[in-house]
Amino acid sequence: EKYDEKKLCRITGAGMAVITGMLFLLGAFEKNMPYWMPMAFMVIICVDIVVMLILLNTKCTAKPKEGTGTAKELIKEKPRMTLAKKGSIVFTVVIFAVAGFFVFTGDVQVKVNGDTIEIQVSYWPDKNIDIKDIESVTYAEDVPSGRRTNGFGGARLLAGHFRNSEYGDYLLYAYAQCSDRVVMETASGIVAVNGKTEKETKELYDLLENSVMAEKN
Repeated sequence: EKYDEKKLCRITGAGMAVITGMLFLLGAFEKNMPYWMPMAFMVIICVDIVVMLILLNTKCTAKPKEGTGTAKELIKEKPRMTLAKKGSIVFTVVIFAVAGFFVFTGDVQVKVNGDTIEIQVSYWPDKNIDIKDIESVTYAEDVPSGRRTNGFGGARLLAGHFRNSEYGDYLLYAYAQCSDRVVMETASGIVAVNGKTEKETKELYDLLENSVMAEKN
């Protein structure tokens, strides 16, 4: 027998209880969930899985009973178990690396190309807006992103469909660390963008406002 079944069940149960608790909290917050919460829960769940893998391959390994198995069989079994542990660790590291790449990277670029505003964003479809369809451009400070309903949310980048108390359902293409927004009210709904910093966001506002004013004149 390779594993201690009692320890195996206890550790697996404890690990799954943590994951269940995280899912319950996600459901409880639902509409009032801050943008960072899904990311934080994802990290907690990943850590929980790593701890489970380590404990399952260390604390749950059953010691061979005296008088069972030959010396050669025990020697052969040990390298196999070591290889399984290394494989679990490598797999976990790869998962963390991939998740970390998406969570902590990404960019938003807003350009004016003729009579079109082009929004290019990482990990989510780009957005083109005809300047003639923009009804107004405003600068908003300290705007809560609200709840992500369909999109991408990381420590650096927010993109896709969001909902908050001020705009309702709207499109957001923004850096998470800057709470200022350039808000464009269009014929099809509200689109909000920003720069990495408050200064870049104000420069972006000037660019978009001037483009809209030039189109109207």
